[in-house]
Amino acid sequence: MNKPLNDYQFPLSTTTPKVVVVLLDAKLTNPNGDPNDGGVPRLLDVLDRGHITNGALKRKLRDYLLLTVEGEKHYVHPGRDLGDVQAEHDTAEDMTKSLRDLRYFGGLLTQKKDSKVRGPFVFEDAISRHPLNIMEIGLTRVAHHKDEAGKEGSNMGSRSVVEYGLYQFVIHFDPLAARKVGVSEADMDLFWEALFECWEYTRSATRPALNLRRVYCFDYPRRRGGIPQHEVTSWVKVDSTVPDDEYPTSFSDYTISVDTSNMPEGMTLHSWEDGVTTVAGK
Repeated sequence: MNKPLNDYQFPLSTTTPKVVVVLLDAKLTNPNGDPNDGGVPRLLDVLDRGHITNGALKRKLRDYLLLTVEGEKHYVHPGRDLGDVQAEHDTAEDMTKSLRDLRYFGGLLTQKKDSKVRGPFVFEDAISRHPLNIMEIGLTRVAHHKDEAGKEGSNMGSRSVVEYGLYQFVIHFDPLAARKVGVSEADMDLFWEALFECWEYTRSATRPALNLRRVYCFDYPRRRGGIPQHEVTSWVKVDSTVPDDEYPTSFSDYTISVDTSNMPEGMTLHSWEDGVTTVAGK
């Protein structure tokens, strides 16, 4: 049986709140190096759980959009000064109309009257479900190199990677902020595309295996009222099948379920698992 094509039919409405729970895993990969610790994969203090900043997550989406969308312009753009980008636009409103990442994520505008744009997509940091085992891998260089003084450089090195880690993060969508900055259904459609595809397009030598595993989107029935979003995220249950004194080493070491018993009438759940989307509602 042929595996179906990746299918992510997710809600395009910009008028209702959404809570999106995302699971991705890393294997022999540095998902987000800590510049304060020599580039070693980030860890939360004491807990030894893996940590990927929301800035690093948003950068994956930006990189995908800049790579794949013709004529794409962003406020945060590699190699460009933020002041120069602001100088090219008369007002903050002009900037949000032409710069997609500003419409999505907001940003600080130091040279405009409206000094802060609040974006509708709010990313939490990604945290691993369990403590991680960080490995240091020794490297040798076969192509020798001499510095300007003719001194032979070191041909030994190392890189630090996560042996295996399953990370979870949450995205909140605010319809009021979306209306203010002019997010359209076309923007929403492209956001979903970037969220699902960016992991394939942004692989690198230090990050070869950061893989999207599950996405659960809870779409509220209306703008006002309903269950608090922090409670909604708790409906996604992620449990390890390995003993407490061992590290999970693959995605198959987890069981994932969603408890929809408290989901209110009118809310829909779009679940993406193994490349296929299913929709449930009350």
